[in-house]
Amino acid sequence: LRRLTSLQNSNGGFGWWKSDLSSLHLTSYVLHGLAAAKDAGYSVSDVMIKRAADWLEKEVLEEKNTQLLSYASFALATAGRKPSKLLDHVFATRDELSIQCKAQLALAFSRVGEKSRAQLVMKNLNDFVQVDKDNGVAWWSGGSRWWYWHDDEVETNAFMLLAMAEIAPEDVNLEALSRWLIFNRSGNRWKSTRDTATSILALARYLKASGELKPDYEVVVRLGSEELKRIKITSDNMFMFDNKIVVRGDAIGSGPLPLTVEKVGPGKLYATCRVKYFSLEDRIKASGYQIEVERHYFALKPYEKIVDQGGTQRKVLAYERKEIKHLDQVPAGTEIEVDLSVTAANNYEYIMLEDRKPAGFEPLQLVSGRRYGNGVCSNMELRDEKVVFFVTWLQKGTHKITYRMRAEIPGTINAMPCKAEAMYAPKLGGISDSWRVKVMEDLR
Repeated sequence: LRRLTSLQNSNGGFGWWKSDLSSLHLTSYVLHGLAAAKDAGYSVSDVMIKRAADWLEKEVLEEKNTQLLSYASFALATAGRKPSKLLDHVFATRDELSIQCKAQLALAFSRVGEKSRAQLVMKNLNDFVQVDKDNGVAWWSGGSRWWYWHDDEVETNAFMLLAMAEIAPEDVNLEALSRWLIFNRSGNRWKSTRDTATSILALARYLKASGELKPDYEVVVRLGSEELKRIKITSDNMFMFDNKIVVRGDAIGSGPLPLTVEKVGPGKLYATCRVKYFSLEDRIKASGYQIEVERHYFALKPYEKIVDQGGTQRKVLAYERKEIKHLDQVPAGTEIEVDLSVTAANNYEYIMLEDRKPAGFEPLQLVSGRRYGNGVCSNMELRDEKVVFFVTWLQKGTHKITYRMRAEIPGTINAMPCKAEAMYAPKLGGISDSWRVKVMEDLR
């Protein structure tokens, strides 16, 4: 909450970063979160909520995008406002809305007490449901390309589950939709922090609506003939028991090895299995999907040169750049410029570059914050182990970001690859080559 308070703009709205232009979508997102936190019993500033809601109510008067207007109406209704004219307008144009926005509109009507229109929107949504009876799942298709953050398929179905649990808890597809959402996890999460948060919220509301908060069963987990865990699960411990079993590589032999999960007693059991592994090659090579990353290091040698400034000859400091190849040697104290080249196959939003620092190398810049390197990145964060760049909008083509470090500690140093990733579509991304250099004692 302190962090969010520091990020609120003077006009009451929120951008992606501090001092960014206020965004109708992000302000709606934050307002929804603040209102949900307050509803859950947290101490949230009423002034902070009021300022965000006031800004939204003004901003929607100029906005033409019905998708954004639907989300704003949901956020305002969740925060206790009753935006009647806005809801009337969005309802009249509801055929233009995506599935996710229709679910948000239904929730907005529910939260301002207009149950009949909420149910009508839900009835319209049932025309678009897809059902797989063999696997017992139901879902609605998202409306955008997979690499965009908006109308993401997971978030679309999370909002559908929220709407059904709140407005139509008797719907025949409620359980099948919750099962689809669970089946579409990647390990213990969904694709991004954003759709994971929405999914957890939706499943929590589903648990209340479906009566799944009263389990009374015993679970036995076996790997081959070995019993790994046996535990009794009830409503008293369902959120607190040790639910993770880790089997390390040296415990797994070759050949078939059946994993068995057995449940005895009433209640639903959810289980997932995943495998993590790493490779042992000496040098990691660049790879990527739709985004390619190249990283180059240059040793900087300062020198003075004469320039003409308005008819006056002046000495200025310049730098000679010499590329440091893999396995080269450099003296300690060398100032180094890092060039990160990112090539995108399409136009993408919200890209993050994580450049792992070589051990003993430290950036020359000391303060994180706003940064528009060649007009590409909107924010930079300096961490103990990496430098992180955030790109709000990455256009198709090749773009370059540079920053400077100093080699401070002698030794043979490895730098893990620089990684680029779409924050809300992690399948989209790439890594550079790893890099190794020998830093020598500076004997000058």
